[in-house]
Amino acid sequence: MCCFFAAIAQQKNQLFVNAGTNNITQMLFINKGIHAVAKWLISQRVFQQFQTAQKIQQEDIEKYAPYQSLRDWTPPPGPKWHNRKLPDPPITL
Repeated sequence: MCCFFAAIAQQKNQLFVNAGTNNITQMLFINKGIHAVAKWLISQRVFQQFQTAQKIQQEDIEKYAPYQSLRDWTPPPGPKWHNRKLPDPPITL
């Protein structure tokens, strides 16, 4: 039980360090504080919806390639597009 409370105290202290303050009210009004609180909430799994955010945060993205810019997109080869509407560019999320 002692180790559990020590871990909680260490997490709380790390939150204060990351936020740049130990004043909760001030923490929620500065960008650095809001960012630190959001990361802490995600790490603590306080809300069910943050589990997806935690998975994203832990995902290995080293092999990912950036999206192709829409400015560089050209329609695939195929029939000529005389009077037909060009296809919409791909949707990137």
